[in-house]
Amino acid sequence: MKNQTLARKSVSPTYLKKDDKGFYSLSEVCPYCGNVHQRNNWDIPNKHLYGFTVVCTKCYMRYYIASPLSLILYRNYHHLYGFRIWKDKVVKRIKNWKQRLSIEEFKEKLKNE
Repeated sequence: MKNQTLARKSVSPTYLKKDDKGFYSLSEVCPYCGNVHQRNNWDIPNKHLYGFTVVCTKCYMRYYIASPLSLILYRNYHHLYGFRIWKDKVVKRIKNWKQRLSIEEFKEKLKNE
């Protein structure tokens, strides 16, 4: 993802609306030629974190459509990398701690029987 945002231009949609069927309609401006595109029937699982590579129908250049939050996260990925490693270590410690507790509880149940 990081290489896509550095090599290709990225935009966030200027208009995003969900219809009755659960699909989204969005419009964006091509960062290369300025052509406005209206796209319908897009299935977006998470409204706040999404990204798609699309092709402009006028200039045929590829660019990346992403939510504003995704663009911020992609552009600052190197700053967040240390936090992600720290979070993984903490989660691993918590899982090990819970596993140790469950093993100790199991041993106590065996002793009581």
